[in-house]
Amino acid sequence: MGLIVSSLGIKDVPLIKDEVKFSNKVILFFKRLGVILDFKKSKESIQQLLNGFIPINKHYDLNKKVYQFTIDRCKHNPECILCEFSENCDYFNRKNDWAD
Repeated sequence: MGLIVSSLGIKDVPLIKDEVKFSNKVILFFKRLGVILDFKKSKESIQQLLNGFIPINKHYDLNKKVYQFTIDRCKHNPECILCEFSENCDYFNRKNDWAD
């Protein structure tokens, strides 16, 4: 519960948690980064996972920025050498399911 201060005092109200439907590109980014390790999970369970750990009211903004990042850098043929995440990226470092 969150607290709202009004002229009548303080009262508890439920915090609204955003639920975003992440695009396939955004999901692929999180797989490459190593946030999603089980590639056989359903898209629905991946959506729940991502929505579960993103801070309240940040889903839309994060989805939008990561989507733009996937267009600019982490695309079908990613520009890993230029990527800010490459040091920690499972895809770039060939870790987990990305290993040969």
